Amino acid sequence: MKSKELRLLLWITMWLGVLLGSAEYIILKGWIWKIASLEPYMLRQVDDSWVRIAFELQRIKNRNRKSTDCFFIYLGGSAGRDSIISDNYMMNKLSDLSGKTVGFSSLCSRFKTFSTEASILDELGDFGGTVLITIEALRFTRRVEEQLSYYYENFPVFFFYLTPNDRVIELLTEHGYRPKFRDRIRLFRTVEVMGDIVKRQMKHFLHTGNMKRLTYQHGSRRNRPPVPQDKEPGIINRYESMHFQDYASYHQLNLELLREVIKRAHSNNCQIILIDIPQNPLFSAQIAVLSPHYDEMVHVLVKENNLLYIDMRHAAQWDAVDFRDAHHLRQPGYQKYSAILSEKLAELIRNFHVIR
Repeated sequence: MKSKELRLLLWITMWLGVLLGSAEYIILKGWIWKIASLEPYMLRQVDDSWVRIAFELQRIKNRNRKSTDCFFIYLGGSAGRDSIISDNYMMNKLSDLSGKTVGFSSLCSRFKTFSTEASILDELGDFGGTVLITIEALRFTRRVEEQLSYYYENFPVFFFYLTPNDRVIELLTEHGYRPKFRDRIRLFRTVEVMGDIVKRQMKHFLHTGNMKRLTYQHGSRRNRPPVPQDKEPGIINRYESMHFQDYASYHQLNLELLREVIKRAHSNNCQIILIDIPQNPLFSAQIAVLSPHYDEMVHVLVKENNLLYIDMRHAAQWDAVDFRDAHHLRQPGYQKYSAILSEKLAELIRNFHVIR
């Protein structure tokens, strides 16, 4: 009798797990992100770019491909996010310069790593477009523990919506990361995130009688004052001072992760363009330490993968006033950057280097 009861309990538990997992995948991973009107109610703060990215991925996947001659997605961290005026500006500028109908979507977020970009390309599949990947020496200093743990604590939507693929977990493990149960199973994090959203909304509703609605502000921190001319770069913070130790210790991991991003894009039949973003000339001494190795690494990467490459570091005269720190552009800088990048991409479109 006990044996039959145990089997029945196991059978019920198994099917409950299957039903919950299916509901979580179908409803929460797919359905909920297709309802655009929910986006402002799920934002936790005005610059919650991961919520925007989750909805934007669905918009890209479900767009009418015939509505554009070519389509770009722009991947990068906060420096990439702060480098362009807006998606609409890039789309209109590229269309005007190339004579084609061009789509453009930036999928950038602060502290975004190559491991998260691999997950984004996994989710997109063959979206019928070209992948623009921003690179710089600082993107190769990301530590092993930051690749996933930082996102788990600070950007729960990443684990709510995008599960790291097996190859990313394997690479991180080779470099000392200890995979956690949460890295592979999204269900428990989903319950936690949705519970937090519902609790926050109900608390606000009880106090005001209205649901809390936020408006996403693209690059809301851009216009902070620039670094003073007399400021010592080394005291700003660890990343912006570009300590050679971080680069020496972690560039190989980040290079392998970038190769995985490239591999994913190629498997999705997507063209890739690497874009080397500029740095503040006040930090030329720190950058000079890394430049020989970094430049050679990029040269080999471009050659071995037959990639298109745009070096924005030397595409204009960059001044300290263009930056608010070592590598984040402020208004004079991102206006200059957006105009020049638009011209370079439009030239590729006109010369048929970008075909879709």
